[in-house]
Amino acid sequence: MFQTSIRLEDVTINPEYEAMVPPHSKEKYEELKQSISENGLYEDIIINEQNQVLDGHHRLRACKDVNVIPRFQVRRFESKDEEMIYVIETNLTRRQLQVFQEVELRLSVERIKAKQRQIELGKTHGKHPLESNDSKGRVREVISEKLTTTASPKTVQRAIYVIDHAPDEIKEMARLGNNRGGWSISKAYSETKKAVEPETKTPPLPDDQFNVIYADPPWKYGFTMTYSRDITNHYPVMELEEIKNLKIPSAKDSILLLWTTVTKLEESIEVLNAWGFTYKTHMIWVKDKIGMGYWFRGKHELLLLGIKGNFKTPDSSVLKPSVLEAPRKEHSAKPHEVYEIIESYFPNGKYLELFSRNKRDNWVMWGNEVE
Repeated sequence: MFQTSIRLEDVTINPEYEAMVPPHSKEKYEELKQSISENGLYEDIIINEQNQVLDGHHRLRACKDVNVIPRFQVRRFESKDEEMIYVIETNLTRRQLQVFQEVELRLSVERIKAKQRQIELGKTHGKHPLESNDSKGRVREVISEKLTTTASPKTVQRAIYVIDHAPDEIKEMARLGNNRGGWSISKAYSETKKAVEPETKTPPLPDDQFNVIYADPPWKYGFTMTYSRDITNHYPVMELEEIKNLKIPSAKDSILLLWTTVTKLEESIEVLNAWGFTYKTHMIWVKDKIGMGYWFRGKHELLLLGIKGNFKTPDSSVLKPSVLEAPRKEHSAKPHEVYEIIESYFPNGKYLELFSRNKRDNWVMWGNEVE
């Protein structure tokens, strides 16, 4: 890197690089102008050999506004990719970055580096170097570890989805962040899903009959404390009567295990009865993390058990405690241990899961989010 006496009018702005620069607030920019006006320019403006600004976009603009002639230093790079990484990593030192902005910049770096590795190995074959699920997962974990702000891998994954799929106006709101009049990553993710993904249609219920039915209905709640906790931002919900009116393909003698929350307990009994079952007992799932609430902060959910006809109880040797302690995972996901409990209780059962998001051997899964 070397200093140069290049003329101010010969310096240009690369729009791609400028777009990576987090905007100053009006107050912060005024402070920068005042500092340069009173004390001169402390840091040189970095440019490349084509006289494009790499670092110092705000300083250059402020110099022009207060009629101070800036100093420039030219920096050389072996490749365009190396130059891009420099621009990005320089901006990652900025204190005013929102989480989404930081993910956006770090993702760009990781993708450039991945492309370089693939080129060195000669294995690109025209494919995106990060297109596999394994690679996406690794990138998500790497970015999560490097973030200077606190964000879970799931939040990072949602930010990446917005970066890759959202219209520009949604990205702009995400870059602002919800503390600057913009949107949280949760809201940006939800709005992106609505904008780019077709409405998912619920498939018809299975034609067969089942004697072990496991269900996690998409209850509709009449309140929410924060946008990220709003149920409708995570999956489509159903009205109580819609759930009650489902024609469940249950056998004459069958069992129903129905997930509910404390606030939906009365409605859940209504559903259980409407589907032809009689309530018998329940299990409590105690989570490792506390939730929200108006009277008590929720830390558990209920798995109601109902019987239809003459369904036999399981062998006493396999009975489990009525309390299951298991960590809370992604939104609405239930402990996988419950599958194992059900299968140990009823090893020869004909299993049906309603409103499922998973796939599992020997089960029929029904829902519009089955992976």
